[in-house]
Amino acid sequence: MTFTEMIEDNYKQRGLRNKLVKKLQEKGISDSRVLDAIGKVPRHAFLTMY
Repeated sequence: MTFTEMIEDNYKQRGLRNKLVKKLQEKGISDSRVLDAIGKVPRHAFLTMY
């Protein structure tokens, strides 16, 4: 995987974030600011490849 592919915010990455948001809501997280941030920030772009 190239660096560009790793940081690309593609359909799969957005889907994973949406899934995480739903999981957090099921666990009782209801702060819309937190859920919005988790749904928007492409966290995979900040990971280090080992």
